[in-house]
Amino acid sequence: MEKLQWYTRQVPAVVVRPVPSMSQVLFGTDYPFVPSIAPTLEGLKTVGFSEAELHAIERDNALALLPRFKAAVAAA
Repeated sequence: MEKLQWYTRQVPAVVVRPVPSMSQVLFGTDYPFVPSIAPTLEGLKTVGFSEAELHAIERDNALALLPRFKAAVAAA
């Protein structure tokens, strides 16, 4: 599958929806090359994802992909 990057401020969620599974969508930023990730997080909340989808995009999908971090997150 062709790799694509979506920017929440520019691309509505309807464009992301055609992926076979929301489990393939991960949160990412240009941090530390931008002063704060807060605008990206706020932008993500405005594109129409459900709370469950946001939680998966912001956290759970990455933990599924990188299971060694799951124990570290649980311990924190």
